[in-house]
Amino acid sequence: MKISLFLLTALLLLNSCSSSDGKTQKMITSYLSTKVRNPNTLSIRNYKIYETNPNSVQSYESKKNQISDKSSFVNVVFSAKNSDGIEVFRNGTLYFNKTKDGFEKSFPEHLDVEFGNLSGSCNFLLANLVTNWSTQNYCDGGNIIAVNVDSLAGSKKYITRINNGTYEINRMLPGEYFIKMIHYNVNLENIYSSVGTNKNYFLLIEIQKIMSFYKIYAWRKYGFIDKTLFNVTYNKLEAFIKGGRERETSEEEVSEMWGNFKKSVSRNFIDDLEVSDDYLFLTKFYKVIVTPSIPSSQNMAIKNFFF
Repeated sequence: MKISLFLLTALLLLNSCSSSDGKTQKMITSYLSTKVRNPNTLSIRNYKIYETNPNSVQSYESKKNQISDKSSFVNVVFSAKNSDGIEVFRNGTLYFNKTKDGFEKSFPEHLDVEFGNLSGSCNFLLANLVTNWSTQNYCDGGNIIAVNVDSLAGSKKYITRINNGTYEINRMLPGEYFIKMIHYNVNLENIYSSVGTNKNYFLLIEIQKIMSFYKIYAWRKYGFIDKTLFNVTYNKLEAFIKGGRERETSEEEVSEMWGNFKKSVSRNFIDDLEVSDDYLFLTKFYKVIVTPSIPSSQNMAIKNFFF
């Protein structure tokens, strides 16, 4: 079972609510009861109040976990059964109103536990800025992989294919997801070679895109096996790219950087998103939110320009 750091902490503190302010728990229950379709199945698993220092933009955990004049928001983990009778766990942030006797908004806005769906269009454009060569099409035949970020019930994976330029995944648990599109019929190595470019330089750019996604988003869920190796590889990669085409790059260097990336990050990320030699193909990663009961959309317009 793979869960985010916040949710792991929540599991370890499931009993902490009993020693906290009962009034706060009633407020949370009252607010969430208006958000879920079956409020009689609602269960507050854990919550933690955060306070704001008026002299700082940072928030910090309340030591007593009780409402005070400094209280700003509360992080809550809860569960409820959806219309299919399936218990779904969610976490959210509830923001106190000015009088601290209720909540004025939440993130995400929609906190119901009903299934959602995700759909969108997917097309690509590859263009050489020097020769004016270009190719564009729908990503038909490409694969979409979606893995949830924030479920206490463990990771859920959804896989579908792109047909007629669109994809759709139904009956998804609500929450945050990492989405990967990969089109194995578009081999970037062959394309970069065939139009006379320094293919290795542009393959490094593809590796940088994937590493940047991990650096910005994925590490919070998956962590690092070797953070030092990741940072060294990422910095070396950036230096190579900034050097431009004046610095010829060998296939061995490209393979080494990709191998170091895979060695430095969690194996769970590699397995969940089925990462193999992704940098050789048309690939893109996204972070999206699937909203309960309301159709969610993520269009993929992939544009790669090279020279």
